Amino acid sequence: MDDIVVKKAIKGNKEAYSSLINEIKEKSYRVALCYLRNEHDALDSFSSAVLYSFKHIRKLKNPQYFTTWFTRIIINECKKIIKKNGKIIYYNEIIGNITHEDVYEDIDLKDLLVTLPEVEKMIIYLKYYQGYTLSEISEILQIPLSSIKTKLYRQLQELKKKLQV
Repeated sequence: MDDIVVKKAIKGNKEAYSSLINEIKEKSYRVALCYLRNEHDALDSFSSAVLYSFKHIRKLKNPQYFTTWFTRIIINECKKIIKKNGKIIYYNEIIGNITHEDVYEDIDLKDLLVTLPEVEKMIIYLKYYQGYTLSEISEILQIPLSSIKTKLYRQLQELKKKLQV
């Protein structure tokens, strides 16, 4: 991402802002879709994030972090939608009293990711599906880098164990 274009957008250049959004729209939409699991809600969160970021882009202090900043806005908008709609359904409520052996019999990695806690799921998604660095993920999720590393390592070990069952 070109820092000059970001600086132009910060100064109010609409074309520069539009080109920034066009550059990150697919990646941002995928983050929202992963978070919300609903196309309509993902588009709503993306639209809200675009509007919010346009109004507040002057607050962006470091142009090189535009993508990270925008991703954080997307996640916040997703959380607002979840809270508004009350759409949190915990995996344990769905499966009831099924034993672990039954659950993991014919399960693949994507199904396992659904079972992870929200933060750990986002860390793995942002790292391996979106290509963010651990320091960028730390900034996006506003969690210390050491905690990100620990959570990632633990969850990867757990996933490995579950896939070997």
